Amino acid sequence: GVVHRDIKPANIIVTENNQVKVVDFGLAKLREVTKVTRSGTTVGTLSYMSPEQVRGDDVDARSDIFSLGTVLYELITGHLPFSGDHDAAIVYAITNEDPSTIAKYRSGVPDGVQRVIDRALAKNPDDRYQNAAAFRDDIEALRHHTPGDGYPVSSSGGKRREAMLLAAAVVIAVAAAVFMWSQQRSTTPGADEQSLAIFDFQDLSDSDNPNFAAAMNGLLQVGLVESAPCRVVSPQYLYDLRRQLFGSARGPITPDQVLEVARKSGATVLLSGQHVGDANDQYVTWQLVDTRNGASLGARRVDGTAMTSLADGVIAGVVPLLARQCNTESSEVPTPVAKITTESEDAYAHYVSGMDALPKMQIEHARGELEAAVALDSTFALGWFGLAKVYGGEKTGGSLQRGKPGCEAGDRAWALRSRLGIKDRMLLEAWLARECRNDIQGAIDTHREIVARWPDDRGTITELVDMLRWIHMSGEAVPIAEEGLRRYPEDRRLAEALAGALAGAGQLERAIGLVRELAKAEPDNGKHWDNIGGWYLGLGMPDSAEAAFERSVAVDPSLLLWSKLSKAQCEYFRGDVEGAIDELRRLEQTEISDEFRRRIGNNVWRMLAELGRRDAAFEKFRSVTGAHVPPGTPNYVLLLPDGGRSQLISQLASERERLADARTPIEIFRAHWAIVGTASLLDSVGVARPSVAAAEDLINEVFPANSWWHNTLGMFAFADDRPADALRHLHDADRMAVYPPYWAYRESRRFIARAHRALGDYENAARVLNDLWRLSPGHFLAQYELGLVYEDMNKPGEAASAYTIFLDAWSEADADVPQLIDAQQRLAAIQSGR
Repeated sequence: GVVHRDIKPANIIVTENNQVKVVDFGLAKLREVTKVTRSGTTVGTLSYMSPEQVRGDDVDARSDIFSLGTVLYELITGHLPFSGDHDAAIVYAITNEDPSTIAKYRSGVPDGVQRVIDRALAKNPDDRYQNAAAFRDDIEALRHHTPGDGYPVSSSGGKRREAMLLAAAVVIAVAAAVFMWSQQRSTTPGADEQSLAIFDFQDLSDSDNPNFAAAMNGLLQVGLVESAPCRVVSPQYLYDLRRQLFGSARGPITPDQVLEVARKSGATVLLSGQHVGDANDQYVTWQLVDTRNGASLGARRVDGTAMTSLADGVIAGVVPLLARQCNTESSEVPTPVAKITTESEDAYAHYVSGMDALPKMQIEHARGELEAAVALDSTFALGWFGLAKVYGGEKTGGSLQRGKPGCEAGDRAWALRSRLGIKDRMLLEAWLARECRNDIQGAIDTHREIVARWPDDRGTITELVDMLRWIHMSGEAVPIAEEGLRRYPEDRRLAEALAGALAGAGQLERAIGLVRELAKAEPDNGKHWDNIGGWYLGLGMPDSAEAAFERSVAVDPSLLLWSKLSKAQCEYFRGDVEGAIDELRRLEQTEISDEFRRRIGNNVWRMLAELGRRDAAFEKFRSVTGAHVPPGTPNYVLLLPDGGRSQLISQLASERERLADARTPIEIFRAHWAIVGTASLLDSVGVARPSVAAAEDLINEVFPANSWWHNTLGMFAFADDRPADALRHLHDADRMAVYPPYWAYRESRRFIARAHRALGDYENAARVLNDLWRLSPGHFLAQYELGLVYEDMNKPGEAASAYTIFLDAWSEADADVPQLIDAQQRLAAIQSGR
């Protein structure tokens, strides 16, 4: 009576003794004990779900049989039977499409195998095997049948051949799993490179410097990153591993525990030590250990009166031993740490205290300590860089003095960059590029280089993921975030970044699963459920979305207004656009902020436009945006009467003239970008073309060609009568970022369908529009364009049905809207037989 609900290859394990085990019953339910309905949530792994499971209906054992049929298909062909560029496409394939035949991928497969899989993958549960025993019996029959007994064989040797085929499929699958496992092991961080882990030096005396361990560790990090012939493991990575293994990142620790942490980090060499004495009489002892066998590579005592001299002594002794261990030469004298930090020990102590307070959000304390540090040493570049982070740059949120003071402090650090180590110089360069110079491309390039050199630097990984998401390159952000999370599995900030990147790349089901785990870890954070709700809308599951939005308010009542706005969007995604508008207008009558009122108004005019009520939509649009109509508002173009279109074309020309006053390359680029997008929607190729050329000259200065830009180029290419180029750019946009819940996504789907249609590929045009309609049933223009495609395919019945749905929804549309007039005429012609 158990329904597993997540049958997939990862949950079918073959032991060393060739026992097959089904694992991970975390989603399982007992028959009649629980029920998953549309008002609940869908669970499982999308590509292996049954049609009823993706719809959120109640499931029974026949759903597991469908999933097992999917596994069997994949075992034999090496391909999933249902796939797509994003989750919504996979949902559509599972519920509407038949998989390709096995013969497409593999020759010589007996017909009987195809028949078994076809029955297991039947859309209707009543047409499937009704229980696992019946499924098993047919597979047994395949092993033992002879030709002519109902399972015809495509060539001779059927019995032996099929037994070998099915056995080979299992062997191939297991071999592939072992290969992938071995590959994963071979690429484990540090597995095939020499790297050094520096562990906090323990203070064995009653020192008057309580931050000695952290300060010494910081100096050794800076000095050895600069001088060591091998990579230095990030201290944050070591702290994180120590927390995972032993429950605390700081405090007393045994030598065996230190060695275990170092080995877990992938480091091949470990440096640790102890501090003894006070400011007047002190020394440190250090030891270098080969983590692979625990053998000592060297140990020494260093005497000194200053912390920097102690650190220099350790580095001078360690570097030659590291060179020998790493099979390199080290002829250069290590850089003294004071040259790349500060000569003032007091200034450095203030710096350590300030930087320790910063991640704890003790901003005022951090500022005071860092200001004290640079007051003691005005040439302390690292102190100025820390102060720049506290003040914040142009893009930093939640900082003390966002903007000018932060950039001034950063520029002061940059002027002193000769007093920074190589890694700190790169970090400062990236920070200034992102925060103060609008050089997103430069910031991304530098972050990539830092991650390549120091792949366990958590802060840089997270910042790189955030930047790629910000410029809509989520597809590139996903693997970087995944690698970061493999190193830092407990980092919730990085998990949120990965979830956002997955959602942006269209992998909504994975994003939902990840944020559900975050919601368990942070039960008081209602924003997790708000995100889940938005992603369920992207999957075309408004009932599950509404349940998530309600959960967000239950967790955090301050999200009530957001929840009400989101529930109106749920009505839209159910196809009840009028109901959604009514919900929004009721919300407008309540006491809300001006910003929230604008957000509601933007939703209202877009929904009015979806119903063809152009005049009302235009009036609402003007009340929200004011007298000046900003270029680059694609949905606005749909509302314009003919006179308004001419007016906007003139306005675009004046926008180009004002570019001379723009201050930065990114401001100029954005203006050209807006002109191209709007002019393309107006079919004004002549207006758009100069801005395309100007923007393409600038784009590598500001940031990589991202999904926004490819989407804009796709619209321009279509307006320029180049549908093949349009399709290429639009698919590039999809590859980088997909946003199913949003208006821009619907526009891009329609352009993709139009490009397919212009190329005569009517089947794909219909597929894209049907996919869009099922995902967003409030977008009635999809039905109008679907009618056009069905006419091209000589399917008048399907075309008439699409036009009827469209016209019923637009029953109160303005009479002069072109799509309405055209659909009425086309439907009348079909009905009259013309």
